[in-house]
Order: sequence, then structure tokens, then C-alpha cells
Amino acid sequence: MSEYGMRFKERRISEDKLRKVWDKKFSNKPFPPVRGYRVKYKEFVKIFEGYMQSDPIRAELTKKSEIREHGSSGGLHNVTAFAIDTGVEGFLIFVKTNSPLSLEEDLEHELRHIYNADFITDHTMEVRKKEREWI
Repeated sequence: MSEYGMRFKERRISEDKLRKVWDKKFSNKPFPPVRGYRVKYKEFVKIFEGYMQSDPIRAELTKKSEIREHGSSGGLHNVTAFAIDTGVEGFLIFVKTNSPLSLEEDLEHELRHIYNADFITDHTMEVRKKEREWI
């Protein structure tokens, strides 16, 4: 599979599953364009690190986000799922197949970021670059 310039082996999460979690927690907003994938650990690491390394500002903002969410920046140890805003085609959610959380818990967490629009996007980075607040 190739998404957002990345190639990976995946197990697609059905739209029905994503919608069910969305409707249960966030039904006051319309369901966004989102695709979800369960990926094995090695693929998860490859996708996560590739996405983070594609921009050093994104990596720095992600570390700050991890500290805010988990109390420390433990790298991939703390991360069981993450979402990407493609900017054009909607959102992608990647979930580790070996996550200690249930699929529903991981999806709810990432969908909450989408619902609250509080995750790192290329737009967020552009704003931070312009405001010189990224360091």
C-alpha cells in the first residue's frame, strides 16, 4: 500500500469501525475523511520515523506533544498510534498491531485529536515557523 508517499504492508481498519468510534464519542460533528491502518511494529516504526524525520520542526513539536500527553518523551515506546493530516485527502491513522490498548481505545484517542484539531500538521508547522515559536 502507498499513502502520502509512504509504502507499507497494512491491515486496513474498516470505515464502519472508524465511524462507530466517531459516532459513539464525537457525533456532534460530521465524520471526517479518514482511513485507518493496523501495521506491524517494524512498519509502524518505519512510517513514524520517516514522517517525523521529514521535517525537524515536526519532530520537535511531536516531542513536546508526547511530553504533554505522557509526561515524558519516550519515543516510540509511548506511541501506540498516530494520525496524519494529508491536507488534501483527509486523515490517516496508524495503529501498532501490538498495542497494549484496544483498537477502539487507540482509535478514540487519535479521532479525538482530529475532533479537537490539536495535533501537529504541516499547517501548524507553517504557523509556528512564521511566528518563530517552534524552538
